[in-house]
Amino acid sequence: MISNSLLLTGRELTVLQHSFIIGIFGAFFATIIAAILTLLWHQPSYQRLGILRYSVIIPLLIPPFLHALTWDNLLIVLSQTGFLNSGTYVASLRSMTGIIFLLSLAYFPLPLLIFLNTLRSLPRSSIDSGLLATTPGSTLWHIARPLLTPAGLTGFLLTFIFCFTTFDIPEYFSVPVFVTEVFAAFSARYDTVRALLLSGIPVVLTMVVMTILIKRFVGRRVFFSPIISPAYIFRIKSPIINGVLWGFYMLVIIASVIVPLTSFIIQGSFFSASVRHALFSSREIIFNTVWVSVWGGFVSVILSLMVYRWIYRWTAGRIIFLSLFAMPAITFGIVCIMVFNQPFLSFFYASTSMLILAYALRFVPIVCETLYTYYLSINPQLFDAAKLHSKGGLSYIKTFWWPLTKPALILGWMIGFWLIVSELPITLLIQPAGFQTVTSRIYIFLHYGSQEFTNALTLSLVVLSLLPILVVFAAFAYEDSKT
Repeated sequence: MISNSLLLTGRELTVLQHSFIIGIFGAFFATIIAAILTLLWHQPSYQRLGILRYSVIIPLLIPPFLHALTWDNLLIVLSQTGFLNSGTYVASLRSMTGIIFLLSLAYFPLPLLIFLNTLRSLPRSSIDSGLLATTPGSTLWHIARPLLTPAGLTGFLLTFIFCFTTFDIPEYFSVPVFVTEVFAAFSARYDTVRALLLSGIPVVLTMVVMTILIKRFVGRRVFFSPIISPAYIFRIKSPIINGVLWGFYMLVIIASVIVPLTSFIIQGSFFSASVRHALFSSREIIFNTVWVSVWGGFVSVILSLMVYRWIYRWTAGRIIFLSLFAMPAITFGIVCIMVFNQPFLSFFYASTSMLILAYALRFVPIVCETLYTYYLSINPQLFDAAKLHSKGGLSYIKTFWWPLTKPALILGWMIGFWLIVSELPITLLIQPAGFQTVTSRIYIFLHYGSQEFTNALTLSLVVLSLLPILVVFAAFAYEDSKT
């Protein structure tokens, strides 16, 4: 009865179950990894790493299917050399268990960023009182844990959305999931109504969970903010616990950073003439990636400024708008095609402007949440006082609005840039003829092309993603040091 009312076949129910399992357990393990690394982040020994402490962000900059590629190649090599006795590990990696493992490695920085930002806003008086009255462990469990619960839940939800809607790793390992079934409804059966109904399931589910989350736990707390600077709340003195934390950190970094990057360098003979030629011949593609990501980030910020105050005026607007991000990227791309592929828009649809607009529309909910995050930290009376004491117009914008809003706009642009650089489904669906980005070229060569070419482009993608993020974090760290 339920299956018929939702237009779900037996196969669709099965792949929906697969996606739920992948999403729930991928988000769960990513959140656990993030919680453990949060404790290490606030230790002075970790802060002494300097810029290297941002290594925990790098896994987020490597597209998930490249994590899958490197681990698949590594296990195959270990099996062939006899280090592993059989191909059991390879088969396990190519199953739902392996997909959960890879997505946990790829997305744990998301809840980590949320945990770190939440720790900055904890009431220090409550923490200090707890530390004076009892042990750090008891303070962490009885005081900090309830305050961090909303952060853990929101980090889990955001990671669940990414894990549930991903299609590249399941497609690479030929594991049927819900998103590929949605795409099949569009492309193979040409059943647009069914495809849209299927796409609405994660949106409705996210909307229900987010409503409970905001009403019960979160309230006006933020969902996402990547401002991370040291706030030494819990200094662990036990050398054993510190050793365990450092050991866990090394395992995570080896699995999520060193294995992929080392694999790209070694397998691709990165310093060989062929790789240098591959990078040189791809300079136009790299340039394409940079400029569409830069402009896509700008457009997403502009659109967010236009709709932010109108949508976020009500809690329901925030919930509905953020829930739209749970729509599979494949569905979003096809909807854009249906809307903009019209005769009177042919000149626009065939240009890169269409691709930039699609990127911006896709990621506006996340950028709006960043603006909301930042505005919550500003006393509203500052804006009221600015309106009273300024001459209005350009003077108000230059003297008050821009200095107060600039950090949020920079963060919004950075998030938009990173999401666009690594975006694949929308790029494959909407990119104009003859136009490619680094991500789409990697995906094509992953299936049909040179391994050296793939590895060289992958490293260029990581560098492209990492540089602006490091610059923004360094700028905020400098501002924090001055204040």
